[in-house]
Amino acid sequence: MGGIALNAGRRYAFDRQTDRQTDRQTDRNVYLDIVKYVAIFLVIWGHVVQQSLAPGVVPLKADGIYRFIYSFHMPLFMGISGYFFGKSILKIKDPLIYVREKLKKRVLGLVIPMLAFGFLKFIVNIGWGYHPSWLTIFHEAIGIWFLGVLLINTLIVLGVTFLCNGIFMHDWKYFLIGMIFTVISKMEYGFYYGPFMYVYFVSGYFIAIYITHDQICKSAHYWKTALLGFIVVYWIYNNLPWPLGGIGSGWYSSNPIHLLIIALLRLILGFWGSYLCLMLVSVILPYIRSLQIFREVSQAGRYTLDIYLLQILLVEMIWGPCYRRIVDKVGFNYIQQNGVLFEIVISFLVAVVFLHVIILISKLLNYSSVCSKLLFYRDRSHMFRGRNDI
Repeated sequence: MGGIALNAGRRYAFDRQTDRQTDRQTDRNVYLDIVKYVAIFLVIWGHVVQQSLAPGVVPLKADGIYRFIYSFHMPLFMGISGYFFGKSILKIKDPLIYVREKLKKRVLGLVIPMLAFGFLKFIVNIGWGYHPSWLTIFHEAIGIWFLGVLLINTLIVLGVTFLCNGIFMHDWKYFLIGMIFTVISKMEYGFYYGPFMYVYFVSGYFIAIYITHDQICKSAHYWKTALLGFIVVYWIYNNLPWPLGGIGSGWYSSNPIHLLIIALLRLILGFWGSYLCLMLVSVILPYIRSLQIFREVSQAGRYTLDIYLLQILLVEMIWGPCYRRIVDKVGFNYIQQNGVLFEIVISFLVAVVFLHVIILISKLLNYSSVCSKLLFYRDRSHMFRGRNDI
């Protein structure tokens, strides 16, 4: 198994040559497109589980499936985003040129979808009988936390790059200082979505800038250690003796030592879980490369921005409330009250259905240049090419 993982890692992990052979019309990283597909499926699956719980229940406290998924899937997404941003900087070579030629498009590519879907969330709330003010649109837009944090991290890291010379031993301290500015995202999104996500974004950026392809391939040797470590750390995190709560870490304690331990455990789980997901995809790829599913998944992985935004509306704001109203009416939670195995299977199947429906909706929207531009800030030329947004 170790040999398979190593060979697969050498063949696929961040391998540009393989990307060009797989998709000759672009220089996209097909491997990471598939990783993104897996990650966005986990997002939907986690939200299906979350929305099936009773109102007021803390998902991280009440549900093991949700707790497991949320231990690593968003760190993985943020790390991939940092990696793509690093590749953009590396390609241009001068951050000042990036500011002149790319920054405006990068900012609008995050802000426009936030505002567009903030408005759509506003409309959905009206449909549920609420009477929000027009200012709610901005609140709903800011509530799309991943894009907001991604924008803040992009600006912080971009600013830091002006102090760097491309040598890690010189540069790392400036990125550490940059963490101070994550207080901006912490004020709105909390500690987990502020400093924590900055660490993962910077880690992805470091891989793009400072780590060679050979070093990345050699990392496949450590999957057994990472798997064992993840299991042990997850067991410790899952059995902490302190009361559960609703903060981003999933636990509550006023003791600073407790909070430090929690933060460290979450950080480790995010890194090791992301690494294991990358390795798992690299092992599976050789077996699906010639299948239709390979082409479908790699294509869908280009549109994770669309899928992420659309699932907010369909899963979180429409299906979730509908499901809970049905539960209230019949007095029985079909997903949650039939045992853990049943919950895993049913929630997984529901997530699969949602993913395929959302992909279909995304395709239909992207056939319209107006919808594509207004909702995702995507030109029609990107329709088959996609963007490395998230």
